[in-house]
Amino acid sequence: GVIPPNPGSLLDSKKMAALIQTFSVYYDFVIIDAPSLNVAADAATLGQMADGVLFVVRPGVVDCVSATIAKELLEKSGQNVLGQVVNGVIPQHERYSYYYSNEENNEELRSQKSGVRIKLPGS
Repeated sequence: GVIPPNPGSLLDSKKMAALIQTFSVYYDFVIIDAPSLNVAADAATLGQMADGVLFVVRPGVVDCVSATIAKELLEKSGQNVLGQVVNGVIPQHERYSYYYSNEENNEELRSQKSGVRIKLPGS
């Protein structure tokens, strides 16, 4: 098709809003992956059509200042920031971690399980 003069206008359109609304009728969760806010305004535009926004951050790539600025920007524009997902964590490099394993008898794994226990809702 024809490339529009402003590709962002495709996302900020009644058709996109209707498409997301249609998906939400058929599915419990509609997850939209968008580029980071420092690359394009897509996330801010799509966030206006969403029930909530989750940040995906990678240690060593996204610094705390940039993440905080992005969060504040979204909140000031009236978006519901739900939280963040930390991606690409290497457990051996973290001070505290929690491991799941079926190999409870493995001495190496047991020695690694000295981290913080996390209580999940409903447990």
